[in-house]
Amino acid sequence: LEPECSIGVPAGWTDPRYGAHDKLTIYVGSQIPYADRSQVARCLGLPEEAVRVKGTVMGGGFGGKEDIAGQFHAALAAQVTGRPVKILYTREESLRFHPKRHATIIRIKTGAKRDGTLTAVEAELYGDSGAYASLGEKVMTRAT
Repeated sequence: LEPECSIGVPAGWTDPRYGAHDKLTIYVGSQIPYADRSQVARCLGLPEEAVRVKGTVMGGGFGGKEDIAGQFHAALAAQVTGRPVKILYTREESLRFHPKRHATIIRIKTGAKRDGTLTAVEAELYGDSGAYASLGEKVMTRAT
């Protein structure tokens, strides 16, 4: 899977390929662009209408692109410098700084008839979200 990458383009910037940007624009491979827009706007003290998030072509996400990565940094740096800014994590940075899925211990006991029909399931799941919950609660809810 590709590493996390965000490009922030300040409002008022014009480029030959995309034309004029009337809003702070973020290009990112995200599974939740509307939530990204809301979070970036809130982080920078802007109304949501002043921020545009444009999805890019991406590989598999499997939930890993639901967490915000460099969107804040690219947007803030673009605003401060008045120029487009690209944040591209190396593989090491991705592993260190972007949330990954949780270490999980799962114990399952099943009951079944001789013909294979399941009659009972007993499960215990323990998930370690680490210091930052991220999507830990949702992951564990879906796991059950």
